[in-house]
Amino acid sequence: MKLSYKNKKLEKVCKVERAAERELPTGLHVKKLFQRLSELAAFNCLNEVPTTPPFRRHKLGGERINEWAITIKNGWRLCFSAVSDAGEPIQEPDLQKITSIKIDAIEDYHD
Repeated sequence: MKLSYKNKKLEKVCKVERAAERELPTGLHVKKLFQRLSELAAFNCLNEVPTTPPFRRHKLGGERINEWAITIKNGWRLCFSAVSDAGEPIQEPDLQKITSIKIDAIEDYHD
């Protein structure tokens, strides 16, 4: 899948290990984050991302109705939304057609 990022700061955190170690809490395992990102990039479409552990792909609700998340470690999630190849948000119900995602956040939204 094609990965894009919400902003330049998040892109740097997702691409530069030193920036991730500096910006993210110590409870988050940076190596696991980079592993998940490379695994996401290797999938062809969102439908291929497993709903079972360790990924546990799931759709978010409430104010985040158009977002998805996968597990990084413990309560930490990588949150993303589906976008077209041009970067426009889409609400495509067919997961096999979603081939581009925008990383929106790295967070523990359970607190």
